[in-house]
Amino acid sequence: MTVTINGTGTGCFTDASGNVGIGTASPSSKLHVAGGAGSTIRNTASSGSSWFVGSNVDSYILHNESNTPMLFTTNGTERARIDNSGNLLVGTTSNNGVVTSFTSSNIGRAGFFMVNAASSLAADALGVSKFDNNTTTSQVFVKFFINNNAAASGLITANGANQAAFTSSSDARLKENITPLDPQLEKICSLKPCEFDYKDGTGRQIGFIAQEVKEIYPDLVGENKDGMFTLSDMNKNDARLIKAIQELKAQNDELKARVEALEANGSANVAS
Repeated sequence: MTVTINGTGTGCFTDASGNVGIGTASPSSKLHVAGGAGSTIRNTASSGSSWFVGSNVDSYILHNESNTPMLFTTNGTERARIDNSGNLLVGTTSNNGVVTSFTSSNIGRAGFFMVNAASSLAADALGVSKFDNNTTTSQVFVKFFINNNAAASGLITANGANQAAFTSSSDARLKENITPLDPQLEKICSLKPCEFDYKDGTGRQIGFIAQEVKEIYPDLVGENKDGMFTLSDMNKNDARLIKAIQELKAQNDELKARVEALEANGSANVAS
């Protein structure tokens, strides 16, 4: 069936399979709209326009040409939107001052990035770029929050040419009850730097055992939801440096003992 416009050309076409074409005589789907640049499907009703995709009206894209967002819903619930400023919001209706916002109400990841290809060692799974050509630690790449965004929890910043660093807020105006740190040499010498293999076959590593560190510095040890301990702020170079401090301490103790022995012998000789 063909519906023509002004008696010429094909305006709307229905083929033998029931496919409807608008602007095309060969529809390739149930509804196939074809046209040149600027073509659109449009509803100018004052209440806005709703286009339903899927088997029922619970899954749809809602767009209104006034200052309202474009909504993406499934099962009758909004999942994402593009607001009237062009911000993409997923799992949230507020942009929190950012262009793209992802929020998850489930216990799990709010996002996941993966390069699903072999020989991709040099391919970054996530790139973060800044416009300013500044390599100081004032150049912030990533900021972390806790307590429903009410409190900051560190940053990733630039750290000189071709370097980045985990950075903490350290302004004196943010602190109170400041006291000197207790002596630490005995605790440092009680740590046990070691080498080990991971049972999952990921390789050999240098570091510490979380249970052993917890006995000395419990604030460095966390726990995953599966009950496995984690260790923060102690990397393999920390293990090497702590081992070196322990070696120097042992050498110093040996030299100190030798000096004390020599002084004791000297005092004994003088007394005799």
